[in-house]
Amino acid sequence: MRRDPNTSKLMAIEPQSLAEDVHWFLDGLDSPHAPYDLDPFSNPKTCHLFDNADTPERRDSIDSSRSERAVEVLDGSQLGPKYLAHMKAVLKRVAQARGRWQDEIMTTFLDHEEEISEFATDLNYCDSTLRLVEEALMKHYKRLETASTSIMNLYSESEELSVSLENRKAFLDALKKFLDDVTISPKMIMAICREPLSNNYLKLLNKFKQKADKIRNVYPEAQYPALNPSRIQVKKLELVILRRICDFMRVEIAQLAAPKTNLQLIQSTYFIRLQPLYAYVRDTNPVYSEEIKNQYSNTLRKVYHHLFSNYYASLEGFRMKNHYREVGVIMKQSSRRPEGYFKLQDRDHLVKTYMDNPMVPTGIQPDSLHMEGIVKSFLKLLSDTAASEYMLISQFFGEGSDALFLYIFEETLGYLRSRLDGLRKSSYDVVMLTAVLLLIGLNRKLLCHRGLNILADQLSKLEIDMYEGIVGHIKTLVEHVAQQAHQAAPSTVESWLPGGFSINVSNMVHALQRLKELQVEYNLNPFDCKVLDEVLESIQSTLCVLGRKVTNPLKGNIVIIANCAAFLPLVEETNIKLSLLKNTLEQHLKSYVNGHISTHFEDLLKIVNGMKDTQNTCVTEPNITAGTTDQWRKTGDEFLTTLTGKFMAIQGKVKLHFVQKSTASMVLSSIVETIETLYTTFHSNVVRFLKVEDQGWMNKLPAPGSLRQSLMPNAA
Repeated sequence: MRRDPNTSKLMAIEPQSLAEDVHWFLDGLDSPHAPYDLDPFSNPKTCHLFDNADTPERRDSIDSSRSERAVEVLDGSQLGPKYLAHMKAVLKRVAQARGRWQDEIMTTFLDHEEEISEFATDLNYCDSTLRLVEEALMKHYKRLETASTSIMNLYSESEELSVSLENRKAFLDALKKFLDDVTISPKMIMAICREPLSNNYLKLLNKFKQKADKIRNVYPEAQYPALNPSRIQVKKLELVILRRICDFMRVEIAQLAAPKTNLQLIQSTYFIRLQPLYAYVRDTNPVYSEEIKNQYSNTLRKVYHHLFSNYYASLEGFRMKNHYREVGVIMKQSSRRPEGYFKLQDRDHLVKTYMDNPMVPTGIQPDSLHMEGIVKSFLKLLSDTAASEYMLISQFFGEGSDALFLYIFEETLGYLRSRLDGLRKSSYDVVMLTAVLLLIGLNRKLLCHRGLNILADQLSKLEIDMYEGIVGHIKTLVEHVAQQAHQAAPSTVESWLPGGFSINVSNMVHALQRLKELQVEYNLNPFDCKVLDEVLESIQSTLCVLGRKVTNPLKGNIVIIANCAAFLPLVEETNIKLSLLKNTLEQHLKSYVNGHISTHFEDLLKIVNGMKDTQNTCVTEPNITAGTTDQWRKTGDEFLTTLTGKFMAIQGKVKLHFVQKSTASMVLSSIVETIETLYTTFHSNVVRFLKVEDQGWMNKLPAPGSLRQSLMPNAA
């Protein structure tokens, strides 16, 4: 059936739009906003439903009528009747329009009945189809809803399962950790009980210690009662380990005392690696650790005492003969040792080289070692060994190492003290003892630098004892010299040209002063200079005593000059003040020289003294007679003629009086100086007082400064 195209026109007005317009119109009838809104032809919402509603003429008439009605409404006078009449007209027009619309609608529907019926049938089919689709969709929706519910249930169950799995994993991890922490496998137990105590055993011991610590501390007994059997087994294993370690350590410590063992090499390369074993014993059972410590200290105490005593005895077997056993060595004088005793003998160099390696007691010639060299090697070996041992003890035993270290070296220090005491008592060689004193002080500073203050304190006590012994020996030696001087017979005193005490004391003071300079250089404990001052004062007093014992003034002068001259040269190299001794020497030297001058040059001396008296008494120029000038010429010629012979005679006597060449040379030099002074005075007065006619004789006189060269041509 062919569709009428007017159907689309019929449906041009959408039902929704038509319904909205009618709804608005009906709402407007119930509650109009203004009177003219009741007119469907005037109302903009409904005017398009009527014919010719939108024409301009109609719109103008509507607008004019609206204006008129508005004026009438504003006036309010004739609103009622006009309004009713107008409404009747409107209703009539609406009724006409409605009738016309109904006729048109019915006509249209009748014309298109078949299409409408067909359309209705199609709508019914569509409705049925939509219902089927709706039912299918509803069924599908329900199935989806059911599936969604199942999925949500599965999701919830999977979440719960995931949480359960995580809890299970956490539980398994915790259980595994717990088992790893507390479980000791049979293999580990067998290894603990039987495996040798090597590096692998240390690793095994570390693992066991971690498990034991966790059983005690991480898993307390109150919360983990199931571990009580494990705790008992751990305690048993600890006892087994302690027994094995203690037995092993006892054997290793005992091996340190084996003869011909390089103790320091074993300690530094092997024994220190056993420290974890001792640390385990100390942390587990302090009583056993104290036993190990006591065994170590007792063993090393004996070992070091044995080693150091043997070392000292071995070196002492090559020691030079001790010439200083008796205090009388200070007076001793020997042709084999013209330089005397108490010489420095490079002992200052020996002190400076205190850091040299200790001597090895092999291949040493007998009677070749000085005692201070032996002590130097012993102290250096002691310092090095003590530093190495203290480092080992500090690393191995930890706390309490100072007391342990001091206990180990107590016997060795006691041995050193006894040897130094014996050395001090058996020798009056204060130079050697002073060198030993400096060596002790230097090694004490070395120990302080290495942090061994406790051992340095012990050496400080030895240093004090040695210093007191040195001072006592010096006083004893000086007192012995004074005693011998008082007791000596004049004939004995006359043979001291010089005495042995002068040479020996001079050597001693010189050596002590040199060593004192080293003491200041290395900033050691100060050596009191008052001791040396007392020595010089005592020597000066002794020389005065010797001078008084000799009745012959010449011999007295010879004794004092010989001893002073032997004493002063070495001592003058030091910074000691010697004014008192120098004055004594100058006084007696002047007396000795004047004796020779007055004996051999009496005439010249009288003339010179007469010239001096003339100069002192005469204000004006003195009157020199011919007899005086003749005597001057005669005496001058005789002096120059006999000078060489007389000086040779004087030189012979001087060499006879003074055995030491240096002393004889000093005396001869003083005699020549006096002769020069005498001749210079004579020459200057002759030139001053003699007349011009004696000028030829005066020109023959030698210059005053030329006598020394002629008398002592070989003098330096």
